[in-house]
Amino acid sequence: MIGNKRVQSPSKRWRDAYRKRGIAGLQDNCKDNSGRPSEKKLSAEEN
Repeated sequence: MIGNKRVQSPSKRWRDAYRKRGIAGLQDNCKDNSGRPSEKKLSAEEN
């Protein structure tokens, strides 16, 4: 059985995100932030 705190904590975070930013607040950010940022400037060809 999962404890109440383990259920309430993420659900509160999701409700707050939805209230602040709507459906965009529930988007998965992991796929957008997929690694270290590039340290060099990209040319037009590389973009």
